[in-house]
Amino acid sequence: MKKSIFFILFSVGLTMAQTSNFAGQLYNGYENYKESTITTKRIRHSIIVPLINRHKENPLFEISTAGVSPQGREIYLISAGTGKTRIFMWSQMHGDEPTATMAIFDMLNFLSANDHLNNYRQKILENVTIYFMPMVNPDGAELFKRRNSFDIDINRDASRNTTPEARTLNDIFLYLKADFGFNLHDQSIYTAAGRTHRSAAISFLAPAINYEKNVDSVRLNAMHLISELYSMLQEYIPGHIGRYDDGYEPRAFGDNFQKMGTSTILVETGGWRNDPEKQFLRKINFILLSSAILSIADQSYKKTDVNIYEQIPYNEDVLKDLLLRNMTYRKDSIEVKIDISADRVEKSMDGKILYNSVIDDAGDLSTLYGYEDHDFTGYEIHPGKIYASKKSPSVLKNDFIDSLLAQGYTDIFYEGKMKSAEYEFPLNITRDKNYRNNISIGSNASFYLTKDDKVQLVFVNGFMYDVENKISLLKNSAVKGSK
Repeated sequence: MKKSIFFILFSVGLTMAQTSNFAGQLYNGYENYKESTITTKRIRHSIIVPLINRHKENPLFEISTAGVSPQGREIYLISAGTGKTRIFMWSQMHGDEPTATMAIFDMLNFLSANDHLNNYRQKILENVTIYFMPMVNPDGAELFKRRNSFDIDINRDASRNTTPEARTLNDIFLYLKADFGFNLHDQSIYTAAGRTHRSAAISFLAPAINYEKNVDSVRLNAMHLISELYSMLQEYIPGHIGRYDDGYEPRAFGDNFQKMGTSTILVETGGWRNDPEKQFLRKINFILLSSAILSIADQSYKKTDVNIYEQIPYNEDVLKDLLLRNMTYRKDSIEVKIDISADRVEKSMDGKILYNSVIDDAGDLSTLYGYEDHDFTGYEIHPGKIYASKKSPSVLKNDFIDSLLAQGYTDIFYEGKMKSAEYEFPLNITRDKNYRNNISIGSNASFYLTKDDKVQLVFVNGFMYDVENKISLLKNSAVKGSK
């Protein structure tokens, strides 16, 4: 009896060690599989079509058009493997949530490779059949927006089933009757793993099957698998893994698929410091999804303690892009202690990603955290000054600009034509002669900080400039008012 127990424990440890070893080799060898043509998170349908056509030439894959979007873009289904266990992965149901889409194309490269990981590859392809739907919402992806061309959230159309995209996803699900499903999304970068300063880079959920959140055998399998993936990822993003809200949503696909018999895992990719294009988190997605497939292939997930799932901290919305603490603010002869937070709103212009930093909260923000988090006790905050320029900003010299910054100027008022890209200028361009910077919610984050009555730091559009050392962290300035 003792011998048999030892053998079981040894086998469990060996199986989990194999999954961990596999993940480590993927992490270290990721560049061998990374799809090099994808370098930005703003993935359009036209970007993936050549990749789809390239993989069509490989007999490993079966590729078909599962449906067509309202604007006529193909929704593809890709399969690989011959095993009886079926896995269905779908991504970019929301057009601006592309991280897993990038990872799927990395996975296709891995599955078709021929290298030292062939033993793992063979185990996967012989034991499971994997189905990928890499872009459920190509019309939304075209504009990098959440909803489809009817402005409908596809993930709230699982029951009504009125949009072409939802019907396609439902039809494939009913046809496959997959054993496991992976519902792949991106969540807010301001989500933390628990009430901490650590971003929820990855959040998991085994979706509920009813309002009572009962756990049947189908949902339990999802919890087991998540427990193993959570333990494995601690090696790479420790403390940055959360659990998504488990409230039952009868209009959502994950909840419905779970209820209908497919063990479904929700993966939500959040934020990571200095990774605006999600390239590191794309790598993490590649590792976790590939490891999940191996775990299903060798059934190691069944041996993982499911209580680990309950230990995963819930998501908390407590992060900001910029958080400045404990400053003094004087207004109308009244002095207050104030914290300021700002978020950076992305927009695309001429192929570039630009940011508009907006003050979103003020007061006591001691329960919040920032990707950039500074304690400025002893500093006083002031609205940025605006310099009226008769010369085009494009001809102003760096020394003059540095002198303006050292005086607390964050903006230049100029009405004439510009000779260079306005957003590349190191100060904001103000077109409205009546515009004034304010320390108030909704205002552009342009202000300066003094200590002992001397300007020390200047924030232009939410990006910091160190006056003494002349160090600028500016990514882009803002253009305010009409031209």
